[in-house]
Amino acid sequence: MSAPLPADESTRLNEELTALLEVTDSALSTLDLGTLLAVLLERLVRVMRADAGAILLAEGQELAVRAIAGFGEVKSSLPRIPAGQGFGGRILATGQPLHIEDARKDPRILGTFLGDHGISSMLGVPLRTKDRLVGVLHVDWREPHPENATDLRLLETAAERCATAIVNAQLFEELRAAKAIGERVRDRLALALVAADLGVWDWDVPSGRVVWDETNERIFGLAPGTYDGSYETFVALIHPEDLAHVRASIGAAIEGAPYAPSFRIVRPDGQVRWLAVHGRFQRAPDGRPLRLLGVTADVTEERLRIQERELLLARERDARHELKATNERLR
Repeated sequence: MSAPLPADESTRLNEELTALLEVTDSALSTLDLGTLLAVLLERLVRVMRADAGAILLAEGQELAVRAIAGFGEVKSSLPRIPAGQGFGGRILATGQPLHIEDARKDPRILGTFLGDHGISSMLGVPLRTKDRLVGVLHVDWREPHPENATDLRLLETAAERCATAIVNAQLFEELRAAKAIGERVRDRLALALVAADLGVWDWDVPSGRVVWDETNERIFGLAPGTYDGSYETFVALIHPEDLAHVRASIGAAIEGAPYAPSFRIVRPDGQVRWLAVHGRFQRAPDGRPLRLLGVTADVTEERLRIQERELLLARERDARHELKATNERLR
C-alpha cells in the first residue's frame, strides 16, 4: 500500500485534477479527433508530471497509436500492438489498469517502443465506455516511479472523460465520411441524369405535393421553377386519350405493380410528346404508400423512328403483295 501524500502534494493534485477536468469538459464538444487526442495527452502528461504518454485506439484485436507526447521526433512509423503483447496490448487483453515500476526488469517490455525510448516506469488504464473498450491511455517516466493510488485515480478519471470525447469524435468522423461518400454519389448521379437527359420527380402521397427538377419541367414544356407542385397540374398536361392509362398505372402501382407507363403529354404550346416514366414507391411499415419517386424520359424521337420503320415495313409489305398480285394476274 502506498504512503499517504503530503498535504501540499494532495492539494496540488486536486488543483491539477480540476484543471484536467476543465480540459476534458471542453474536449467533449471537440469533434476533430486528432486535435482532441493531442490536447488531452499533452495536458495529462503535464498534470501527472510524467515524461511521456500515449493514446492508443482499439481496431479489432490491435491497438493503433493515435497520439504520443514526450518521445521527441519519431522517424519510423509507429507499430500496431496486438492484444496481449507489450504494455498497451496487455491492458487491451485484460481490460484492467497496469503499472510497471521498473520496465528494465520486465522482459516483455525489452525491445518494444517504450523500452527503446528509455522508459522505466509506466501506468496505463483502459479507455472504456459503457458498452465497449475504446483503447488504452498511458503515461510514462524515465526514472522509476512507484505505484501511487492518487496517480491511478487521476488517470482513470481522465480516461473516463477521454473515452466519451473520443467516441463522440469518432462518430463525427464516420458521419463526415458518410456525408462525403453521399455527396460523391449524388454528384455522379446528377451527371448521369444530365447525360441521359432524365427528369426527376418526387410525389409525396399523403400531402399530394409533387417536386420536379428543372429537367422534368423542361420535358413537360414548363419554364424552370414554374411548376406549382400539384398533382392536378401534372394530370392536366397528360394527353386526354392517355389519361385513363396513366391513372390505371398509378392505381396498379399502389397495389404493388411496377410503375412504368408510356404516355403522351400536350405541352402548353400545343406540342405533343411521348414520355416513358419509371417510379418506385416508398412505403410505411404497414404497407401504405408514402412517396413515389421516379424519372422521366422524353422518347418522342424514338417513337417517331419506330413509327417510320413500321410505316416503311408496311409499305414494303404492300409492295410485295401488289407484286405478287400482279404476277398472279400475268400467269
